[in-house]
Amino acid sequence: KTLLGVPIIPTGNLASNKIIDHVFLSSEKDHEPYLINYLSNLNAEVKIVSWKNLVKQVTASDLAQPPSNNALPALST
Repeated sequence: KTLLGVPIIPTGNLASNKIIDHVFLSSEKDHEPYLINYLSNLNAEVKIVSWKNLVKQVTASDLAQPPSNNALPALST
């Protein structure tokens, strides 16, 4: 299955995953710490990032001048 062209993968598939390196998490309630812990326990090599925390780290100056290599600014997870 996909959503807007992005594959949707069941969480259980992370345990044996060798392809996915990041998961961007979206949770409408305050379950993010639990979800991040749960997903990290399935596969510690996959970086789990809350989109809310990601947005907090990007500043106006980051957006004003895109990096020369078209990469996002370095963000902590």
